[in-house]
Amino acid sequence: MNRTLRSLGRTLAFILAGILFTRVAAFAATETLIIRAAGPGFANVGGIGGLRILQNPQIALYDSNRNVIVTNSSWNGPVMVTPTGVSDGVTARQATKTDFSAVGAFALTPGSLDSAMVVQVPPGVYTAVVTGQPGDEGNCIVEVYEVPTDGICRIVNLSTRAKVFLPAKGYLIAGLVIGGNTPKKALIRGIGTALTDFGFDLTQVITIPNLSLYDSSGKIIWANEIWNIDAATGQDVSGTVAPVMAEVGAFPLPLGVPGPGTGSINGQTVNISANAAGVVDLSPGPHTFSLLAGGLPPDILEGTALVEAYDADWWTDRKSVV
Repeated sequence: MNRTLRSLGRTLAFILAGILFTRVAAFAATETLIIRAAGPGFANVGGIGGLRILQNPQIALYDSNRNVIVTNSSWNGPVMVTPTGVSDGVTARQATKTDFSAVGAFALTPGSLDSAMVVQVPPGVYTAVVTGQPGDEGNCIVEVYEVPTDGICRIVNLSTRAKVFLPAKGYLIAGLVIGGNTPKKALIRGIGTALTDFGFDLTQVITIPNLSLYDSSGKIIWANEIWNIDAATGQDVSGTVAPVMAEVGAFPLPLGVPGPGTGSINGQTVNISANAAGVVDLSPGPHTFSLLAGGLPPDILEGTALVEAYDADWWTDRKSVV
């Protein structure tokens, strides 16, 4: 099974792509990942349209202790493994056209300032941070490809955090590709105000993240703004969604309520408990998540948001192996 994260966002400071993978057997192994940040390359295949692109996206991979372990500033250039990365058991090399072709990634132009690298890492939690050159801003795509191996390791959670802008300027898009022939149950989330639990000021995050799921034809097949309320029926679904969040190890979310009136920003009442989430069945193939800021002023319409996808079937598979 191939799991691929594609995140399109506008970079003023950085885009974060989080990666969590684990063993599905009781012995050590490593995972091979292809990590890319494409600005010019994505524009060349028509992926960004008329939006401004980030001319030279650069990747730094961090371990769970927030140490930089691998860096790359151009896919044609060197991939640097830091001393911490070496001690962590990490290896890395330049990515090639053959690597891209093997996982179904679009080609990058030789000499372009897109970044890419092939890394081998032990099971754990990693974060790919994408930045631009000083003074540069624009949109780019961040991709994480799981290279098919012997199945001992697998990605169980992918996430991306970035600044969400008004639609005219840029917004957060995350994609997930499910390989194989079997549908997968997934927990997907769009986090806004719950990020304040991790030190974000309320004025820095969007207050109502509107998360939509699209199929390969571009049709919306699911949408949500408040995780404990089903958008289609208005029914309370916390009893279904909360146990899945606990099972996969996702941090808990406060119950949300429809409409404003649960908090205050600059003297204005806003809904500070809206975070999107749901449990969905994903068929094999590509899926796209689009996160926009919902609500109306004084809700925060531009700010930081987090999109996450968890493999909810992993626990069932794990119990059959261990």
